[in-house]
Amino acid sequence: MAGSLKAPAIKAILIDHLINAIRGNIIIASEVPFIAGKRWADILLIENTSIHAFEIKSAVDSLDRLKEQTTDYLDTFDYVTLVVSKKHVSEARKLITDYVGIVSFDDETGQLKQLRKPQKRLRQRKEYLLNFLWRADLLKIVRKKSPINGQAPEASYLRRKALEIYSKDEIHDMAIVALKGRYGSRYKNFLDERGQKTLIEDLPLLTTTQPELLS
Repeated sequence: MAGSLKAPAIKAILIDHLINAIRGNIIIASEVPFIAGKRWADILLIENTSIHAFEIKSAVDSLDRLKEQTTDYLDTFDYVTLVVSKKHVSEARKLITDYVGIVSFDDETGQLKQLRKPQKRLRQRKEYLLNFLWRADLLKIVRKKSPINGQAPEASYLRRKALEIYSKDEIHDMAIVALKGRYGSRYKNFLDERGQKTLIEDLPLLTTTQPELLS
């Protein structure tokens, strides 16, 4: 496997690793926007009670924004892991906190190696988690606790209202439910179409459009 692996190839290798390593109900998604589209998670691993985000940095990628990127990841997800070329491991360690796991990959062999496990993050910002709920989701949860008279309000109003009436833990659980609903059928379809291993051409099956990123 000559030369430097590009991010899509690394992503395919990572997906296969996760599928083979984890037993139980999981959903994997690709290119998932968060913080209203400010950031995009390369891979999300959605489990019953947690969301694990993976950021990929190939040998040709810059680490200039890595510190700011991982800060936003940690404010949003339960677990965060950096998947990084061996070339960048030393520099990456200086830029990220111990909360962020590190997996290195070898451009020659395509092998992944876990260098550090991620630590669970307990202080996510609930407004970031709430961004995973679309307008229909928000309308449903707000109506459960607060009457809405007349025409349904804008998503921005519903988000403000949800932040007032729900705790961070409640919103966290709602975010998992929303992500499962959004990506569950796509992941099942991906598994049906995938074959023996993931190809770059399979990756679009794990993505979805987000119509209300800036609502």
